[in-house]
Amino acid sequence: DRVSTQSTWAPILDSILNPIIAFCGGVQLDGAALSIFKINCLYTAQATLDGFSFAFDHTQNLTAMVKSELNSFVEEQVEYMLQQSGVSCLCIKQRSPMEFSVDSGATDLDHQTHTLSTYIIKNGNVFPLCDRILSIRLREEASGSISLFLADAYEMLYGASAPDQHLEGTCQPAQIRVLLTSESLSL
Repeated sequence: DRVSTQSTWAPILDSILNPIIAFCGGVQLDGAALSIFKINCLYTAQATLDGFSFAFDHTQNLTAMVKSELNSFVEEQVEYMLQQSGVSCLCIKQRSPMEFSVDSGATDLDHQTHTLSTYIIKNGNVFPLCDRILSIRLREEASGSISLFLADAYEMLYGASAPDQHLEGTCQPAQIRVLLTSESLSL
């Protein structure tokens, strides 16, 4: 009987997993390094238990924890990349799901759009930290989400600036989306 097997194994799995989960949260790493460490630890535990019916509840909990940590990593990376690009008029209005807003008082939207376009083009593979995620599926999910959020942010910024004011060399939103999508697929 699956329920009795789960209840038999639950205390054993709790005694093994709870210290690992607590350790993951207490490691002294910063931002992205901590997120990657947690993603990899939680994923490894989840993947190890996956397929064992007695560990079903624990596997589901670990899967939810991995998803939450992956979402945090993606949001942190998008925010970091926007800061690194030098674009100051684009704000993250909401997290989970990530939404952006453009500072209505910004007067140099054409320049900021060009700056973000140039940053994305120059950085080509803008997802080097995704390479540190062990799971190929999670790595692709993270890079794909970062691509979509950056493309959405760029499209919003591009749309907020006057069409006749775009600087020479500023890419169309569709071009940026293709560039980001092809880069995330190459991981």
